[in-house]
Amino acid sequence: MCLIKCQDDIFGKSSEHKVLFSSDFKDIFDVDHFITSLRDEVRIIKILPPKVLPLLLKHKVIQLNRTDARLANNGLPGEIQKLRCRVNFNALRFTTQIDELGRRMVKVLREKRPFLKLHLRYQMDMLAFSGCAHDCYRKEEEELTRMR
Repeated sequence: MCLIKCQDDIFGKSSEHKVLFSSDFKDIFDVDHFITSLRDEVRIIKILPPKVLPLLLKHKVIQLNRTDARLANNGLPGEIQKLRCRVNFNALRFTTQIDELGRRMVKVLREKRPFLKLHLRYQMDMLAFSGCAHDCYRKEEEELTRMR
């Protein structure tokens, strides 16, 4: 696995605007924790091997197998599914700076006044995409599986 550089122009780029967002994986996630968490499962590199970069530059496309972001990807081998869950729920940890910012935001919200967090898309299609089936009845789990 090679750590990635995120898209440079997430907010768009035009002749009169500078890039508003640019970051590497290491700017968002705790790389050392990520590598340590997965060391027994996956070999992780920080830059592309010399033989891969020329191919990428020539073809401008690389096909990555089994990289769908959804956790519920029916038909994948169990080992792959377990690894994906381990990455999403254990190995990916925000940097200390991002984590601290989130904690400060929550602290301010709690101190200032009551607030409500409402997830407006907690619907069956979202559950199917996320792979979650927490607290679902058997019939609901079957429906989610069909939707996937």
